[in-house]
Amino acid sequence: MFRTLVITFILLFSGSVFSQQLLDIKMEEELEFINYADRVINFDIKFSITSNDALFEEGYYFYKIDDYENALRKLEDYLIVCTNPELRDYALFMAGLSAIRLEDYERAINFLDAILYLPYLEDYRHYYLAYARIRNHNYTEAERDLDLILREYPATTLMTEIEFLRLDIFIAQNRYTDIIEQAKNLLNIISDSNNYKSMEDFLIFNIAKSYLGLNDINKAKESLFRIYTEYPFSVYSKEVYDILTIQLKSKIDVVHRMARADRLFSKQLYSNALDEYLRVEEILKNNEDKRYADMRRKLILKKADCYFNLKESSTARELYTSMLEDSYYSPDMKAYFMYRIASLAKRGVDNSEAIRLYGELASKYPKSKYADEARYLSIWLKYNDGKYDEAISGFKEFVDRYKRSPKRLDALWFLGINLYKKKNYSEAFKYFYEIKKTTPNTENLKPAAIYFLAKLSCEMGKKDECREYFVNLIDNFPLNYYSLMAQNRVSEIFDESIPFPDNECQYDLNEDNLSISEQPERFNLAQEGIIRFNKALQLIRLNLESYARNELNYLNLKMKEDYRVLYFLSTLRHRAGDYNGSMKVLRGFFVDKMLYRPSVREIRFWKRMFPLAYINYVIENAKKNNLDPLLVLSIMREESHFRYDVVSPAGAIGLMQIMPKTGKLISKSIGIQDFDEELLNIPEINIQLGSWYLNQLMIKFNGQIPFTIASYNAGPGAVDRWLKRNKGLDLDLFIEEIPYKETRNYVKRVLQTYGIYNYIYRSTDRKNILPLRQSFESESKDNINF
Repeated sequence: MFRTLVITFILLFSGSVFSQQLLDIKMEEELEFINYADRVINFDIKFSITSNDALFEEGYYFYKIDDYENALRKLEDYLIVCTNPELRDYALFMAGLSAIRLEDYERAINFLDAILYLPYLEDYRHYYLAYARIRNHNYTEAERDLDLILREYPATTLMTEIEFLRLDIFIAQNRYTDIIEQAKNLLNIISDSNNYKSMEDFLIFNIAKSYLGLNDINKAKESLFRIYTEYPFSVYSKEVYDILTIQLKSKIDVVHRMARADRLFSKQLYSNALDEYLRVEEILKNNEDKRYADMRRKLILKKADCYFNLKESSTARELYTSMLEDSYYSPDMKAYFMYRIASLAKRGVDNSEAIRLYGELASKYPKSKYADEARYLSIWLKYNDGKYDEAISGFKEFVDRYKRSPKRLDALWFLGINLYKKKNYSEAFKYFYEIKKTTPNTENLKPAAIYFLAKLSCEMGKKDECREYFVNLIDNFPLNYYSLMAQNRVSEIFDESIPFPDNECQYDLNEDNLSISEQPERFNLAQEGIIRFNKALQLIRLNLESYARNELNYLNLKMKEDYRVLYFLSTLRHRAGDYNGSMKVLRGFFVDKMLYRPSVREIRFWKRMFPLAYINYVIENAKKNNLDPLLVLSIMREESHFRYDVVSPAGAIGLMQIMPKTGKLISKSIGIQDFDEELLNIPEINIQLGSWYLNQLMIKFNGQIPFTIASYNAGPGAVDRWLKRNKGLDLDLFIEEIPYKETRNYVKRVLQTYGIYNYIYRSTDRKNILPLRQSFESESKDNINF
């Protein structure tokens, strides 16, 4: 029954032939997983579904889609007529959880208490019983449940949650001393975990309130000031401020304000940090106390950095200049100030001033950590100013003189590309060859250099060498961006299709003797591991994915070297909808051992690293917007790694990393009313908005995928400018000449990912996986400008 429902959910949408093929692949994966799981683990729980269990199936369906009212109604009806003891306890558990979601705690207690025995999940049953009892003010019974878990299930992964529930009991009973002890204990427990960071201010606030309850004002202030300085955006901030200033009549001094500002600055909240720094400055305005001299200097530096990051260039420059003229600062700090001033000049397109400042920095402070970058930029800006020959001469001198410079490879690359553009092929060849010779295979510059060595050989009429370089690339760096492009070039130049190699399989998942439960010693898996496997599976079935992940963490640590277990753990996380976690399980193993040696028999690993995530939403919106669903997945993977709740430093939100302002404009265009940026955390809506926007960009750039990808990252206006400026270039050089490094690398990453998705899900012969023309249309439409 569970298996049938999972597969039914997958087939909710139909689409084009290829979209249906993707759905079929997803369904096959589900069936394959079930068969594999049956071989890997002895499932103690087997369900025998009969015609009398239809109400259970209906209740489970509603439960899985979070419709708890209907789930509870169907499950209650089923429990009245239930004749299947195997399903009764599961029905009671789901009914209990549904009642908790509906905040009907009395009914939840009745359901959970009536369970006879829940295999693998008894600790969870008692945890939810305790939770419901606390909400129902039955504290004594709740403590008994918590004690039972600790006594009977000492290896439970709910240990931290149990301690939080115990704290809830103490808070409800105003047991101040117990609250302080328990909250401090929890702070120690969660100090090394990112999972509970959002609870730190809650714990500290309750410590403070408890000290107030015990009339220990000094210790209360200590905790309150900690929240004020370290958690400036806490939900308790206003209450903390009022307690300090009104109830306790405390003055918030400059030290605390400065610490608060520094905290905001460290979170890159420069506008908020600047407001706090300015308040400190105002307080110190008429204070001549010499104890604050260092703080005043720090204020100037922090203000300058805030203005710099907020792009208020004139004010930032004025402050950096004043510090540059202050004899107090060390040479390293003065190099930093000069670097920042030069960067402001560069940002303001005053290249001549930036060149002068970078040159002066390198001359005055040659041992500074900024000197090398300054030397490089002083030459690069000449190129940006149109002084091409002068820049080429400068970089030639740079690579000859600074052989240990971290920027030397960048300089070699610059020389290779620009001499290639000037058709000085033999000299360009020399610089690309040096990159190839001195760069390890793990560096992406290596395949890039080989690719351009092939192109240069062709330009010089050395067709055999050209083909040899391209084949080298395809054989040794399969599925790299440059090897994908090499397949196209071989097809164009030699009218030949060279497939990526199908490497010898090293990690076979088709062995007959995979049963972990029968051979635990082979997997170094004790009985506890088998229990945790089964617990995780049951939790996934019951929509408790976050707890399932906790159970799997044990196995991640214990068996990280066994590829079969890693694959299984990855698949469990995949089944739980944790696509990012699924990839993380395999990432180190995959990158180290498989990335440059794809094998058809190992395709399951590749499917976990490049999953059909949120495939129903993707296919539905790809159909609506005339997009390839694999392109949507490629964008999504590179934007967020399938984390639906991620927020970038720039403020982009969700799976397809949409800025709130852009989301609002898209919503208006497609008729979504009352847009709120919180909607961008909902996968269905984020994919809907991102797919519409991607389609508009595709229309604007005449279906040319590289320009669509570039504009998704940098905006359509920027790509329009680049197309006008680089009309004479072929596609390879256009991509290499994208002036924004982030966008340049982004385009290559997305195209590579798109090629890999095609390799996994579309290609049958491993040939011409990413066909892109070298010629392109430089005119664009004006259908969208945001």
